[in-house]
Amino acid sequence: MIFRGIGTERASDAWQRAVATWSSLRWSELRAGRSGAAHGRALAYRRADPRSGRCAILEVTEYGAAYAGSTSRCDGAGDAEPGRYAWLNDALWQQLSPWLEQWGVYEDTTGVYFFGKGNRPLRTDDVTGLLDWIERASAHVRSDTADIVQREGRE
Repeated sequence: MIFRGIGTERASDAWQRAVATWSSLRWSELRAGRSGAAHGRALAYRRADPRSGRCAILEVTEYGAAYAGSTSRCDGAGDAEPGRYAWLNDALWQQLSPWLEQWGVYEDTTGVYFFGKGNRPLRTDDVTGLLDWIERASAHVRSDTADIVQREGRE
C-alpha cells in the first residue's frame, strides 16, 4: 500500500504500522464480507468497582483508535453512560505498537485482555507498565477534544 498525505510531517514507524494494519484489516473484511467483534482489537480492559458494581471500559484497536466508556454495569444489564472514541496520541501509540509486535496474548483476573501478536510472555514489570499505560490511555481518550465520530461502523 502507498499512502501519500498532503502534510510535511513524516509518520513514525509506529503510525506507519498502524496504517498498514488498518488497511490489512479492512481488506480482510472486504474479502470475507464481515468481521467479528474482536476483529482488530489490541486491548480490552474492564475495571470493576466492587462497591458500585460498575465498570470502566477501555478498548484499543490494532491501528490506534480507542474507546473509553465512562461506566456501565459490569453484569452487562445496561445503564451505561456514554463513552468517547479518540485516536491515541503519539506517545501512547509509540509505546503500545512495539508491545503488540513483541508480546504474546495476555489475560488476567483484573480485566486486562491484551491481544499481542508476538511470542514473548509478559513479565511482572511488563504488566505493571501495561496497567500504567491503560490508565494514561483512558485519561487521554476521556479528555481528548477530537472525538472520533462512529458512522456506520467506520471511524
